[in-house]
Amino acid sequence: MLGYRITFSMMAVRPGSHELIRPLPRGVILVPTSSVDGAGMIEAICGENRVRVFQRDLIERAERIELSDDLMTPSPISDT
Repeated sequence: MLGYRITFSMMAVRPGSHELIRPLPRGVILVPTSSVDGAGMIEAICGENRVRVFQRDLIERAERIELSDDLMTPSPISDT
């Protein structure tokens, strides 16, 4: 399973009846749950929360990682 590890802090939107903007600090793991929408955003799981982030932020401020089945042991994706 692929995920992202935040390498530079970025902003996320927490969807709901009152959408909240919250910072995601360096080191947080995101697990995408949707493809890119018309606004360029992706929905993902962050801990126990659902968040929406811009795909561009993921490209510029996160690294792609491979997650183990239990989602607790991330390992860097190898380019080989």
